[in-house]
Amino acid sequence: MTRFTQALTARWMVPVYALILLALPWIVQGKYGRDMLVLALMFASLATGLNLTMGYVGYLPFGYLIFFAIGAYTSALLSVNLGVTFWLGLPAAGVIAGIFAVLVGIPSLRLRGPYFAIMTLAFAEIGTLVLYNWTDLTRGPMGIFGIPHPRVPLPGGGEFTFNTEVSWYYLMLGMLVLFLFVVYRLIHSRTGDAFAAIRGHEDLAESVGIPTFRYKMLAFILSAVIAGIVGGAYAHYYTVITPELSGFYFLTTTFTMVLIGGQGTLAGPVLGAIVFTILPELLRAVQLWRMVIFGALMLAGMVFMPQGIHGLLARLLTRKKPSAAHEHS
Repeated sequence: MTRFTQALTARWMVPVYALILLALPWIVQGKYGRDMLVLALMFASLATGLNLTMGYVGYLPFGYLIFFAIGAYTSALLSVNLGVTFWLGLPAAGVIAGIFAVLVGIPSLRLRGPYFAIMTLAFAEIGTLVLYNWTDLTRGPMGIFGIPHPRVPLPGGGEFTFNTEVSWYYLMLGMLVLFLFVVYRLIHSRTGDAFAAIRGHEDLAESVGIPTFRYKMLAFILSAVIAGIVGGAYAHYYTVITPELSGFYFLTTTFTMVLIGGQGTLAGPVLGAIVFTILPELLRAVQLWRMVIFGALMLAGMVFMPQGIHGLLARLLTRKKPSAAHEHS
């Protein structure tokens, strides 16, 4: 695919994505369906953060979801114990997650391949044990409950509370757009070129003077900050959190969304998040066979769509029309 074709594809696809996302909460009716949409946007943001390290740099951080849990607990504890507002607790969640990313990244990012993945997973397991056992702070398996919804003061008195699925949908949509904008600007800069060089051939990138460790750390920290902010939003939306936030379900789901959506692309993780949040619910009608069909679809996607859903859509939209001579032959 040429650069011109890629630009043309993006130009046509972005407005389509935007219109669909804006209309979804009015197309989907009912509390449960809209809750799935909010969850899909949260997963889309999570997958966007993961895609920075996994898709653009080429490193697999198996412990990525511990930053999501750290952000959730940070914002929840600040709100419940100290009365800090959501609008201050959310950036604090990102900052704390970023600090932990530095502590994890300094030893981990000196490793490559499966060694890096296992090292991050080990740190995540340590973090999960802390969440379960430091009961004085985290309340252990009981979790933290009574987390307040965010509020915004209105002119002339009163306040608006984000306590409906529709209000949360647009809040999370705005957050996702911000994350996508940041990632877009990053990957279309010299930093993005360095990411591509590291993903393509790290040793060669080092040989031409690219400080690979610095750029890997930047991607890893930014991924963690995004995960931490999303974790804080998750805590205030559901108003209760437990240590299971860093568990197997969230981890495998987020990785699947990046892989099937299209890693190393801007829209791919968003598409993967929407499809793989809603699809399991649509398959509830088949009950016993639901997870079997879901797993089969995942495998089929990996085999027949190696570039993900985004890559498939791009090929369909840029398929060349047969020439006039060929049509009249």
